[in-house]
Amino acid sequence: MFSDKDIEKALDDYQKNPQDGLLIEPFDKSSLTPVGYDLRVGKQGFSWNKKSVIEIERDGKIQIDANDTVVIRTLESISLSKKVSATVHSIVSKIITKGLSDISTTIDPGWTGKLLISIHNNRNSSTELRFEERLCTVCFYRVDLASEANRDTSNNREELWEQLLGIARAEKERIEKEKNKEQQGIEKANEFRTFLLIVLGVVALIVGIGASIINPTIGASIAAFLAVIAPIVYDRFLKPISK
Repeated sequence: MFSDKDIEKALDDYQKNPQDGLLIEPFDKSSLTPVGYDLRVGKQGFSWNKKSVIEIERDGKIQIDANDTVVIRTLESISLSKKVSATVHSIVSKIITKGLSDISTTIDPGWTGKLLISIHNNRNSSTELRFEERLCTVCFYRVDLASEANRDTSNNREELWEQLLGIARAEKERIEKEKNKEQQGIEKANEFRTFLLIVLGVVALIVGIGASIINPTIGASIAAFLAVIAPIVYDRFLKPISK
């Protein structure tokens, strides 16, 4: 396992020869630990409950609702030579104080790219992570013999992220369709209410005029009754629906 000094040496080795060592970009020396490096919360995340992309850098944070699982892209991009492997581990304070799930994954030799960290909020209330907050720790290991197997995983995290973006786009389109459908229903209902209001107004006018001609007293009573009942009928049955 690499110590902090081993990591710094591996960073120098990679700059001299990418076949050796490792690369962390952007690198923050304050994120070095005695046996690893703390990866930070990146610019974007994805909520499975909301099926939407969270712009963490813009919002300054990502809110994780109760029982929601989010995927966070690390701020740092990692590049490993064929002589280095790595594992990712939880930061204890995130598990204990924020109620987040344990994190554990491996990084193969030859890997390059950002990492996708999936975490679950086990609390019954929401919690949050700030942009550039320390998220998890990556530990590095020297491979005695350079690996030869190629799993072709160098870009699969980007492919996975694109799949999440596709899910977010599909969910956004579904919500828009539902809103449009609801709006169309409201418009049709309001058109019918307007038509019904006109019809009732014409009928009331004809009845009022007819009653006044036959008996002015009855006509006046009908007019008074309509004056009282009309606002109630309008408010309960004929008032346009607003969203």
